[in-house]
Amino acid sequence: RLEAPVAGATHGLYVPVAAYRKPEFEVTVTPAKARALSGETLTATIDARYHFGAPVAGAKVRWHAYADVDWEAEIADAALWDAVDGDDRASVAGGTYYGAYLAEGEGVLDASGRLVVTFPSHDPRQKVDERSQAQRVTLSVGVTDPAEREGDGEASVRVTTAERTVAVQPEGYVAKPGQPVSVFVLARDLDGRPAPGTTVALQPFRLVTEKLPPDDPRREWGESTHQVRRPQGAPQQAVAGADGRA
Repeated sequence: RLEAPVAGATHGLYVPVAAYRKPEFEVTVTPAKARALSGETLTATIDARYHFGAPVAGAKVRWHAYADVDWEAEIADAALWDAVDGDDRASVAGGTYYGAYLAEGEGVLDASGRLVVTFPSHDPRQKVDERSQAQRVTLSVGVTDPAEREGDGEASVRVTTAERTVAVQPEGYVAKPGQPVSVFVLARDLDGRPAPGTTVALQPFRLVTEKLPPDDPRREWGESTHQVRRPQGAPQQAVAGADGRA
């Protein structure tokens, strides 16, 4: 128990302490490729080896696949993203939160301690225009050897809906009613480099809160309104310059 006197009162916190036990084996998850296009079937190899080098043959495997938005693709200001580091960058990019469930499965490691699994790159219930332009699909793996000892591992694949990503940022986040607002667009390739010459179609819209229809199933959950996108102004086009900006 940790205790600290504060303003005449003693505050305490119980901290559990347990002996560290080094895992008997290591689990490695290796995707077939580091990035893919949405709609592809992803493949990864699970490999488990005891620390003395022998494969963990015959071990049971349970895996889960999750997808979360890769927010790095949504940040138009590269300098802003560069200023984010460490745990904060991992959190923003989806590195500390698995996200939406995609699939799960089970298997057994072969004599070489390996198992190849396939899993989806997106939620099949989503239409193409409903998918985020970039996601991190994480494969989380748990392995139990014949002696009931456990190990785990994970890896992720960056999945995009196209060969380029586009981010939009307004000149400011507060505007006067009736006054035009300027925005800039940043087009990047999948390595994060500027993508000059990219033509971008822009459609301004506004969010309008409307009442749900009487027979909408969401009313069973206590909801009475929802937000709807309404076009605001005419569509526009822009072409990215040498720096990827438009």
